[in-house]
Amino acid sequence: MSDITTVNPATGEDIKNYDYMTNDEVNKIVDASHNAFLEWRTVSHEERGRIIQSIGDKLMEYKEELSRLMTEERGKLYGQSQQEVDLCKAICDYTAENGVAALADDERDIESMKKVS
Repeated sequence: MSDITTVNPATGEDIKNYDYMTNDEVNKIVDASHNAFLEWRTVSHEERGRIIQSIGDKLMEYKEELSRLMTEERGKLYGQSQQEVDLCKAICDYTAENGVAALADDERDIESMKKVS
């Protein structure tokens, strides 16, 4: 028996069932996320921009599928779901184009750690 069920808010129909993760599964995901962060912080701003641009490109590649999923799971109108994917793509484009310059001289002291350039 599953612990979590996503439901289409418009129809009340079950979409998919999920089981809760064990503490060990959660800890593995947290550790993997932390390791990904440690690697990401060493990536140049320019390369980050390219990666973020590719994320936006991938969103557009799956726009129809993502829009249908948002409509089904969130009850959004399909056109609004498409607009949301377009907005996310625009945010990726803006960040990729402007983030490098905006963050180039940004220095932060977070818990006594300096930002890695």
